[in-house]
Amino acid sequence: MQDTKKANEWQNIQLKPNLKEGEDYMIVDDELFNFWFINYRVDRDITRYGIIVNEETEECIVEIYLK
Repeated sequence: MQDTKKANEWQNIQLKPNLKEGEDYMIVDDELFNFWFINYRVDRDITRYGIIVNEETEECIVEIYLK
């Protein structure tokens, strides 16, 4: 039961309001995060998932602020 709680911890993290992408946070893919983790021991992440809005162009949005 404890492992499930830890695995879903990211779902409860709310960001401060009015943050600006590129100034206050970055959205990176798994490949880049894994590179940072392996090479620089960066292990602080807040997971969010992309939602595809246009399948033809693979355009997606990321819900930064949880509802």
